Amino acid sequence: MKIKVLLIEDNQADQKIVRHCLKSDEYDLKLAGSLAEAADQLLETHNIILMDLNLPDSRGLMTYNRVRAKAPNLPIIIMSGSSDQAMAMDAIADGAQDFIVKGRFDPRNLNRTIRYALLRHEVEKLKLERERIKERENFSAMLTHNLRVPLIGMENVLRPLISGVLGELSTDVKSAMETLLGATTSTHAHIKRALEAYQLYNQEDDIARTTIALSKIFERCIEEVSLAYKEKELQIEYRSSGQEVVLSGNEYSIYTLFLNLLDNAAKFSPAKGLVSVYVSQLAEDTITVAIKNKGRDIPISKLEKLFDYFYPTNTREQGVNAGVGLYLCKQVVDKHGGDIEITSKNGTITVVVELKTEAPDR
Repeated sequence: MKIKVLLIEDNQADQKIVRHCLKSDEYDLKLAGSLAEAADQLLETHNIILMDLNLPDSRGLMTYNRVRAKAPNLPIIIMSGSSDQAMAMDAIADGAQDFIVKGRFDPRNLNRTIRYALLRHEVEKLKLERERIKERENFSAMLTHNLRVPLIGMENVLRPLISGVLGELSTDVKSAMETLLGATTSTHAHIKRALEAYQLYNQEDDIARTTIALSKIFERCIEEVSLAYKEKELQIEYRSSGQEVVLSGNEYSIYTLFLNLLDNAAKFSPAKGLVSVYVSQLAEDTITVAIKNKGRDIPISKLEKLFDYFYPTNTREQGVNAGVGLYLCKQVVDKHGGDIEITSKNGTITVVVELKTEAPDR
């Protein structure tokens, strides 16, 4: 694979020298004689930039800063005259990989400088990625310890108290404790979903995939949602177009997706209402899941924003779960190369999810 080099240099003699040094089949060299030409060239893909700091339309360290702003993820080597070495060192302090002095390099030296710069750049990228991963892990651990653990403790204390383990409670006290337990459990669920959304947002595109049978996923989801909303006496109906529908995906993410959508539908359905799930495979490579429930119609202006992170809606009235629930669903669908849409008409809320049966090309 050729190394794609962009040379930003207006001096034709220096261009000729670099072209001679990089004439082997290892390199694909592109030229730009000004900052304006470089801006056009940077619309294409390159692996590394060689550049002079003094160009017809830009001079000094500002030239480097402008190129850096256009190509923040590319390694840059400064080509300096003998009188510009201090400025080249300033560019290195600002992030350039290296500098070479004009008239003092040959093909071997330039080749080595380019390869070392590429190697250092990759090492720096790996180091930054490890640091980002560590920061994400620390953030998740902090949220778990500082927020979830106390809430779990409160739930574990309130439940036995409500059940009368320390003695019978008055009606008012028991009612107050049940309200507190409900609020605690709800807050715990929101924090759990926020963590899941954060982790999904930051995980690699190439997620771990297995073969998933959707009927098994919905069997689990329906059981959990039916138990959670037992007092509403809902009817949750699952239907499929025919044979077992399977797809390649991350099982936990797909489970989280449909659990959130079913929970949302159940939450805003009237007592003894119907929540219907219909799974179909209309094309060989695409499955469609439609989840419907009765609820108050949602204005079109709000439908467009429901997948925004913490989009503020009046959830009790509008029949849509605000916060991170739908945002989390959108993240899962995007990671699987699919699409999700919500419609609202005549008091029926419909969520349609389309997913590819195989991993999408990246």
